[in-house]
Amino acid sequence: MTVEARLVNADLRRKRSVDLAQLIHEQHGGPVTALRAGLLAYPYPQPVLGWHRVRTVVPAMRGTGELTLVASTAPDTSSPATGVGIWELAVTGSEPLARGEAEGWARAVFGYRCAPLVYRRRSGGLFHRPTGVEFVVFHGVHGPMHPSDVEEYGANACA
Repeated sequence: MTVEARLVNADLRRKRSVDLAQLIHEQHGGPVTALRAGLLAYPYPQPVLGWHRVRTVVPAMRGTGELTLVASTAPDTSSPATGVGIWELAVTGSEPLARGEAEGWARAVFGYRCAPLVYRRRSGGLFHRPTGVEFVVFHGVHGPMHPSDVEEYGANACA
């Protein structure tokens, strides 16, 4: 049986981010709780008419400087399908982010076993560490969902 190197590397990255998320919870439980409370201020199916944002500044776990974390709940008009909500988390710093730092914060805020995160890299490049990363999680009545399930879920919600 052969195992693809990319799968092994993805599993190691995920494990590192979960370990970092647990450490973040231990050291920065207050900011994580505040961000989560901001996301959960509008539980499904309560309508969200405008963007709802919560912002906090925390020291970087790996590296120097501070990170600005902004958790957002998107309005219903931005929804990719009926019955699907959007949570976003932007992690930005003044310096390039340490490896795994942004994903660790995302897993701490969204939950360790959340659906696969959708990444939006703001800056950096192929060989440069970014100074900011945005994460998006789609969720329905039963919690986070895989991005590939969004369209089918919306079609079933309309039926």
